Amino acid sequence: MNYRLLTSAIFLLSAVLFAGCSKVPAGMVPVYPCKVKITKGGDPVPDLGVALSPGDSSLGSYSMGGNTNASGVAEIGTVFGSYITRGAPAGEFQVTIVEVPKLPDELNLSPEQLSRLSGPEMDAHNAKVSAARAAFKRSIPLSFAGANSPLKITVAESRSGTEVTFEIDDYR
Repeated sequence: MNYRLLTSAIFLLSAVLFAGCSKVPAGMVPVYPCKVKITKGGDPVPDLGVALSPGDSSLGSYSMGGNTNASGVAEIGTVFGSYITRGAPAGEFQVTIVEVPKLPDELNLSPEQLSRLSGPEMDAHNAKVSAARAAFKRSIPLSFAGANSPLKITVAESRSGTEVTFEIDDYR
């Protein structure tokens, strides 16, 4: 699985999720409110990408996900083609969690700043980024990011919504 691609998709989804479009496209299945809360040791875990993978192959053209906020809650949204909306289709889903390593501010260079680096400076920068990523202490095991994630959710056909809390320590 390409975690960088999955992470990018989740962050893109959450960045534009609530801009929405006014007209629901033909063939779009109904969606229902859905929130996923992630805790570890009882404390909320912010800044995680959360994705729902459908068990139903007919939902293969949909992408569902969101990012956890400071309270550890991800409000799930759905992308169908270019249409983006809040909620998720009803059904059974596997939940995957992606944790992106946080880099020190001095390593978060803009594309413009990167373009000004000489070859040796770029090599030195890349070495520092690699070292920072290698030193990153994950709070969420990688087993939650892949196809074997033990997390499952059933999104109900209910306008009142589905809310589930996953305590990561329960799955060790």
